[in-house]
Parts: sequence; structure tokens; C-alpha cells
Amino acid sequence: MAAGAAAAVLIGCLAAWVDLHTVEVLPSVALIASGGIVLGFAFPRYGWGLGAIVGGAIPIAHILARMLHYPVPYPVVLPTTLLAVGVGLVAGLIGAKIRPVLDRLMQAP
Repeated sequence: MAAGAAAAVLIGCLAAWVDLHTVEVLPSVALIASGGIVLGFAFPRYGWGLGAIVGGAIPIAHILARMLHYPVPYPVVLPTTLLAVGVGLVAGLIGAKIRPVLDRLMQAP
């Protein structure tokens, strides 16, 4: 589980860095969604939590950027950054639900 949490923090930091340096939102959303699905697949029991960690990096990064007066490339409304947590959570759940289905398909004769 420690490896999963470390990977979630790493992917979240990467997504936050991308979000703070690009005007488009899609690259960071893609990183959150794909990272959440992969982590949910790898750790199905903790998929929702790992996905939430990945998505939670976005609001934390924007709060830190505002506190440190770091310039962001677009205007940000802080409560809307919480949507990233929802994206990560749903992605983690999707990955966790894919794992048992693929396990059953691999065991079928």
C-alpha cells in the first residue's frame, strides 16, 4: 500500500505541475484519470483513496500557488479545483471495478 500511496502522490504532483504550467485543463485531467484508473487496477481495495490523492494534488497546488503568489496561466476559482478530486475518485473506482472483471476473464476456460 505504501508503494501505491507514493505513486499516487507522484502522479498527483505531475498532474499539478502540468496544471500550473498549461492553459488547457485536458492534459491534467487526462493524467488524473489515467493515473487513477491504473492505481485502482493495481490496488483495487484502495482505488478510491488513491484516486482521491491523485486528484487532491490539484486544489493543494492551486492553494499553494495563491499563498506563494505564484502566477498561474489562467484565472482559477479555487472551489472548482475540487472537481479534480471527484475525477480521481471516480477513476480509481473504475480501475478497481475493471480488475475483477479481467481476473474472471483470464480464468475462464
